[in-house]
Amino acid sequence: MKIAEGLARRADIQKKLSELQGRFRASAQVQEGDQPVEDPQELVRQMAALSLELEALVLRLNRSNLQVIEGQTILDRITQRDLLKQQAGLMKALADAATVTVGPFARYSRTEIKTVPLVDPTPLREQADQLTAAARALDMEIQRLDWTTDMVD
Repeated sequence: MKIAEGLARRADIQKKLSELQGRFRASAQVQEGDQPVEDPQELVRQMAALSLELEALVLRLNRSNLQVIEGQTILDRITQRDLLKQQAGLMKALADAATVTVGPFARYSRTEIKTVPLVDPTPLREQADQLTAAARALDMEIQRLDWTTDMVD
């Protein structure tokens, strides 16, 4: 099984566990004299089986992401991508905060205190765009590896 297949299976199991939660609510209580739509004990057994499968799968995925491919682990790449996304988000937030609001509602009167930006938002946005592009490139590399790398047993 390739890592990408394992990731898809993980998502499927997580979705099924989430659906079980709704089924628990519908079957945990009924009006006196009625029968539940589903046996709550059977739902608990399904949850336990899915949880065990998810645990084993996540452990395999984690071990698989520790494989060194082309001089770096997949987990290192994932960490780098996530940090690039975070840095891009922070740069965008700073650029947004520095953007001067212009218009009739920026100030109520001429006597009101005027605010001025302390940083130029344009280079911040450019830097955020570069970080986002680097994160996208790294994400594509991670996806390529996910589709070509076998999971560890």
